[in-house]
Amino acid sequence: MKRELSIRLQCSHPTIIRFTGLVEPASQEDKVEGMVIEYIDNSKSLGTVSISQAECDKWTPQIRSAIEYLPANGLRWSDAKAGDV
Repeated sequence: MKRELSIRLQCSHPTIIRFTGLVEPASQEDKVEGMVIEYIDNSKSLGTVSISQAECDKWTPQIRSAIEYLPANGLRWSDAKAGDV
């Protein structure tokens, strides 16, 4: 989790979901921890829906830009899948 948090803090791109907070365990015995990310209203995932040509034309440059941003900034998306887009 610390590694993902570090990576999230490095990302600053308009089409990459932003990190907004951290949920820390209340005590040593509490195992609950997590990251809070921005809410995306009415979001669609390429892993679960069919999209129109217009949506494809709109999303393709946005996805390409985000994917190109990562290695250009020393980051790697090693488990990329359509459901993450």
